[in-house]
Amino acid sequence: VYKRQKWAQPFQVTGYGDQTFEWDTHGIAERLAAQYRERPEGPHCENTKIWVFCNSAGGLGMLLYDRVFGRNTYRAFENFVGYTRDNYITIGSDGGLERITSFYDPIEDYHFGGGPASGLNTAHLMLPQNRELGTMIYEAAANTLGWRDGGGNVGPSAEGLILSNELGDDAVHQRIRAAVERAQEPRAFGAQQEQFGYFFNNNEGYPRGQGSAMLMAAEVAI
Repeated sequence: VYKRQKWAQPFQVTGYGDQTFEWDTHGIAERLAAQYRERPEGPHCENTKIWVFCNSAGGLGMLLYDRVFGRNTYRAFENFVGYTRDNYITIGSDGGLERITSFYDPIEDYHFGGGPASGLNTAHLMLPQNRELGTMIYEAAANTLGWRDGGGNVGPSAEGLILSNELGDDAVHQRIRAAVERAQEPRAFGAQQEQFGYFFNNNEGYPRGQGSAMLMAAEVAI
């Protein structure tokens, strides 16, 4: 009960011209649900840009919100999942994923994206919501990047490390982990060497936030 009360507390958001607006978790979830009901293609993450992975993060937040508060806002987000399958993913003649949209500009009717490898960030966020879709994107990316062939060109990938572990793709996981160990400088730090992070060979005293945090997600999931 305390946690539900804590996350329902209102807070101020500063917008254009330093105007402030009061929001709370309920208002955000309900606003997102209304947008996905009205526009299954997804709301703009930037002006005129509908980013697929950003919307996937929004859906994950709605799913967590529903689990905490016993609501059902996520049903509206399923409109976006269906739209993604039909409009943001291209399936080849062999039945595999061929291309995925990174962002869609509805003003220009333009899809910016690339091959399956460009969908790893979407797969990472989609997997906890729709395991089938997240797995399909991951599998296509793994094959495209040569993670399966055992060659020596496997590079470090935080999303790949997390997804391969979650999906039990052990051979790929070990190849990516070896690349991360070689390239991303994992090491202990702190007065008693009691802390751990990834330093990326930046010659800095502390690990950088986003990059290290993504890799730490893989560490704590083992």
